[in-house]
Parts: sequence; C-alpha cells; structure tokens
Amino acid sequence: MLKNLSKLLTKHEIFDHISDITEGSTIVLIDETRFESMLFLNSLLSKRKNDILIISSDPVDTSFKFHKIDFAKIQDLTSLSIEVESCRRKLGKKGIIIHNYLPHILIRDGEEPVIKLIEHWIIRKSSSGLSEFLTLPQSTFPLFEKKLKSLANGIINIELDKSGDQKFLFFSIHKSCKPEYHMEQFPFIVKGNQLLVRWGDGFADKLPTEEETEIKSKIEFLQKNVHSLKIIKSKSTHNLSPYDNWLLSQIQDRKLDDIYIFFPEKFEDILSKIARWNLRGFIKFENFKSKPLPPIKPLSRFSKFALYLPTEISLFFLRKRSHTIPIRVYHTLRNSVESFLAEQIPEFDFNREHARALNEIEMYFQELTARMSAIQTHSELGEDARLKWDIKYLPKIITLTLYYGYKLVPKIKQISEEEYNITIKDCFICSKIKSENKPVCHLLVGTIMGSSAVVFKEKFDCYEAKCKALGDEACEFILKRV
Repeated sequence: MLKNLSKLLTKHEIFDHISDITEGSTIVLIDETRFESMLFLNSLLSKRKNDILIISSDPVDTSFKFHKIDFAKIQDLTSLSIEVESCRRKLGKKGIIIHNYLPHILIRDGEEPVIKLIEHWIIRKSSSGLSEFLTLPQSTFPLFEKKLKSLANGIINIELDKSGDQKFLFFSIHKSCKPEYHMEQFPFIVKGNQLLVRWGDGFADKLPTEEETEIKSKIEFLQKNVHSLKIIKSKSTHNLSPYDNWLLSQIQDRKLDDIYIFFPEKFEDILSKIARWNLRGFIKFENFKSKPLPPIKPLSRFSKFALYLPTEISLFFLRKRSHTIPIRVYHTLRNSVESFLAEQIPEFDFNREHARALNEIEMYFQELTARMSAIQTHSELGEDARLKWDIKYLPKIITLTLYYGYKLVPKIKQISEEEYNITIKDCFICSKIKSENKPVCHLLVGTIMGSSAVVFKEKFDCYEAKCKALGDEACEFILKRV
C-alpha cells in the first residue's frame, strides 16, 4: 500500500491532468510490440531526463540513463533481482525505472516465478517514492498479463485508433486516473520529442488555461439546476471510450435528477463528464419546469421485516412472483450490445479489442438493467429510491437480486468490512462454455454492481475470481466497497 506519497508528475500537463499516479507506483504498459510503449515513455518523460533509468536487454534509442541487462551473465532471477536492486540504489529514493525486458525472462524462467518476483518487488518498495514502469506486449503472455494487471497500481494501454480516416495511436489509463477519464481513449502523436495528445479539436501537450475554470463553473451550474435540466446529445462522439459512449447513450434525453436516481454513487463523476462533454460540443442542455421534492422516506417496517426472513419467504412478501432470465434473453442482450457497438465503432468487426469491448458493454447494459430493476422494486414496495439503505442488508439484497433475476442461490461470506465473497454453484451463464484464460459471467458482475450501487448509494467494484468455464467447481465473485 502506498502511504503519504505525492502524485507522480511527468511534467506533461495533459497527462498529469488525466492521471492519478502516486509516487512509488508500479505501472504496466501494454502495447502491440513494446516499441509503442518506449515511444510513448520517451516523449512523455522527456522533461524528466535526469531521474529516469531504462533497464533493457536490447539497445534502446533514448536520452535517458540506460542499463543493459546481459542475460549471458545473469542466469537466474535472483541475479536479476540483485542487479535491479543495484540500479534502484543508484537512482535514489525518487525517480522512475523503466523495465523493458519481461518477454526475455518469461520465456527463459517461466511465468509463475516471474510474477512472484514482481510481487516481491512491489511489497518491498511499498513505502518508496521510486516509481517503476514495466512494458509488456499485449496478449503474448495472457495469463501473466492478467496477473500483472491485478498486481500493478495502474495500467496504461497503448493501441491503434481505427475510429477515423486518419490512424493514430491512443492511450487509456486504468486504475490510476481521475474518475472522469476512466477508460477514455486519448489519441496521440509524437512530434520530435514531444507527446501531443488530442485535446478538444487539436493535438497539444499543454492544457488550455481557461478550461479548468470553465469546467468548475459548469459543474456548479449543473449542481444548482439538477431538478430543471435535461441532457440532449448534439454531435458524434466516436473518440470517447466504449464506456463513455455507452454512458452518454444512456443519459441522453434524461433529466439530471433521473440520472442521479440511476447512478447515485457516481453522480459527481458523471456531472464532471457532462460538463466536459458540453464544453466539447457533444451535448447541450434543455430546461424544464421542476416540482419541489418531498423529504426522503425512511425504510418501512414491512420491508425491514421481510428482509429478515429466508429468501423464498422474503420474495413472497417483496415480490408476488419470481422472474428468471432464460438463456435466450442473454443472447438477445448480446445482440443488442453488438448493434450498439456497430453504431459506435466504424467498420466494426470482431477482432480482439472489439470482443473485449463487447464483453465490457454487455456488462454495462446488464448493470443498467439491474439499476432499473432495483428502482422499479423500490416503487412497487412504496419505498423511496433516494434512500440510502443500511449496508447490513447487502448480503440479503444480493441474494434476492440473483434469486429473483436468475433463480440462482448464492452463498455470501463477508471477508472484511469492505469485501464480500459470492459463490454460485448453479450458474447457468457459463453452462457448456469452456474458456482458456478468463471468466465469462460478466453478466452477473453487472447485476451485482448495479443493484448494490442503487440500493446503498456507494461505489462498488466486482470481479469474477473463479468460473466454471475455467474448470472451477463454482463461479466465485469478489465484491468490494470502494
């Protein structure tokens, strides 16, 4: 865990504005060949030459300090670790090390020993101000890539932007960026030694001086007019991330106060996005006459009583009948997602990146469905959808959600105050499916996150840790309060 350390500044105004990387972090860069990563880092860090060291097994065209690893002499991971530690001591307590040799040691030493070595490095330097970047070619070592991403404090994906007539590289930051830029794709070009990022209608390395003041003012305007504004889309948004395109498609033609009901835990983040989208001309606002809202009603005694009963009895009181989602509805959902992506991504085809986007958007749609269902349930029970429920009801709400929606019976164990383990032995989502490297029940991830967020008005993160499609005995999900 990184404690009492300041933000890592690259001295690139736009990247530093987008990112939220702490000094001492370990960041993994994923690209096609490792060439794009080094091109990106060389230009991104060009104003921080003196405290940057590249460790590489191959020659690198760079103006930074360079240390070549000779694998003819370094024959095991212990020797490598000793040499890397020597480089760290020479660089000092702060600075940046770029590791550009992972494929070599993965082929020679195997994935499991290397991931354990990196985990050891991360634990040892947990309180250090020394930041480290590791480059890795995409999908070459899929299992290792997945484990490395889970260990790293942040991930930078560098890919080819195929959304327009011109082709650009773009980067997106995961786990270590400001919420309003999560998963957004930023096209960039390298000119000389400058990293120029598309910002607004052009490419730049500096922020417009007036923009942040405008955004702050726009957010304040939105906050004051939550109950009297409606969002209207005004132009194409192909340069946004799949998530942002999906989000915009769901909030357009909606009132701001309705958006709050749907996304209570991330409403402030969405307001920031709305402000930026308005300044970029993607959306505009429409006024309507608002009505004063009544005070928030507390949870009724009837609902409290029903929540203490066994699941099937609770469902009898809380719902007159139980609905289940047959597998054909799941396929209908996927077809809807494909249609959405075909509209949002020009020349849509099912390559690796689009397949990944398909899974992500499918999860977002299901998350929204779960949010809508939770809001509808509030209405049917006469409960106020604005009410923040006591977190002690979380296991019961998830149980009811999965039983009501899918006729699944989960076993829920609270691991800590912030974390829950959800095990499902009778999952039909992955029935008759075999997967080599990733779980496939993202439909349930969306359901769990969406219902939890609406009911408890908190941010949650959920991922599938085990899946029957991978050969596990049951599907297992980890839900965390963020």
